[in-house]
Amino acid sequence: MKKIISITLISLLTGLTTISNGQISSLFSDSLQNIIETEAAANGYIGLSAAVIFPDGSIWQGVTGEASTGVVVDTSMNFIIGSITKNYLATLVLLLEEDGMFSIEDKIGLYLPTFQYVDENITIKQLLNHTSGLSDLEDSDAYNLAIFDDMTYQWSAEELVTNFQEPPNGPPGTPYNYSNSNYILLAALVEAVTGNALEDEFRSRIFEPLNLGNTWSGGFETPTTQMGGAWVDLDEDGTLDDVSSLPFTSFLSSDIGAGNILSKPSDMVQYVQTVYEGNLLNANTLEKMLQPAPGSEYPPIQVGYGLGTHLLDFGGHPFVGHDGQRLHQSMMYYNPLEQFGIAICINHSADLYPPFLNMGAFISLNLETVATDNLENSESSLIVSTFPNPFSSEIRFEIITQNRGDIYLEIFDQLGRKIRTIESRAEIHSSLVWDGRSDNGIESAAGIYYYHLINGQERKSGIIEKL
Repeated sequence: MKKIISITLISLLTGLTTISNGQISSLFSDSLQNIIETEAAANGYIGLSAAVIFPDGSIWQGVTGEASTGVVVDTSMNFIIGSITKNYLATLVLLLEEDGMFSIEDKIGLYLPTFQYVDENITIKQLLNHTSGLSDLEDSDAYNLAIFDDMTYQWSAEELVTNFQEPPNGPPGTPYNYSNSNYILLAALVEAVTGNALEDEFRSRIFEPLNLGNTWSGGFETPTTQMGGAWVDLDEDGTLDDVSSLPFTSFLSSDIGAGNILSKPSDMVQYVQTVYEGNLLNANTLEKMLQPAPGSEYPPIQVGYGLGTHLLDFGGHPFVGHDGQRLHQSMMYYNPLEQFGIAICINHSADLYPPFLNMGAFISLNLETVATDNLENSESSLIVSTFPNPFSSEIRFEIITQNRGDIYLEIFDQLGRKIRTIESRAEIHSSLVWDGRSDNGIESAAGIYYYHLINGQERKSGIIEKL
């Protein structure tokens, strides 16, 4: 997994305000916008769009930067979500199984023609969880030349496998080995079994029932909304070039089923919550989707790969979903424990873990506060200030409260792991000091940390930075 990059946040969040409209998203709006703007500046993102869906179903949307030269990103724009497409196709395949069209334990030779280098004894499940042993046709030099030869050409799944599939890496049942060929073959299988184009099956079974109004099968459907731009370093001079005006039919259709869907983050979080809350697939099917394939663990973050689903764990905070890179970079994950989902898209290739981790950690650490304090419209008498922030050796928390009793200061890292608890008896004016060390005395690294300060039923949360 990608290295976690520390960032600098300018503002300190000293607590959440009372909800006035009953939507949790309104509480987090300013803080989440601050995070994406800060991350965009720190990581050189050109254009970014993000969305979060909360346990009450409310959705926050935020954007920053440029789509194309002189055009700002807005929340209506769609992005190439790349391999997140695999999650949608896995869901579609499982819906077809529920309808009795096949079993995922069936061998693909029952439904597909013979292809060179594709063993007909591979099962549908082995395509879904990348244990087919197939090599990745997108690693082929011939493929990477052909898809740019005529950018208006529309590829079919069978044509791609026929022309570009290369010898396998192993027999069916080989431990997990991620390959786009698996999902291009699944696209061919859906079309063969249903007699319909893949884009029509997506639309009738997922896009329309879930009211995903800005989600499209790229290369096969024409969106009615604008793409959020596209940037790539064409001349390899270290500067990204605006390629937003190029046709993308060949580029997208050549990744059919594996990376060609266009969507916007608010559609993506609505979809991911629906799937992983069990509101689209039945319970037994969802359980199968979350069963990790042999050899799919990549510690410390990826605990497995199910059926079109990455299973991640960030310090006890589970996330399920997928990420993708196909010119654009995207992430779409849902936390089933705390019941919120995050989707982030940028219009070029870059590491998206910094904003994802900081958004996820901030939401996780504050959802309990929202539920216990703000939704009850309670007035807080707890006042907290910090100095200095950022700090080098120690940071002081000055606390004013009308409540006697114990005060607890909890410090969390960027993965949401609690690293330090400090306890004191409350006075009207109290002071607590964190020396930058964990509970076991280890000096903490420079970076962003989160705090909860708890006094009876009252709580304040915020962000601090260690230099």
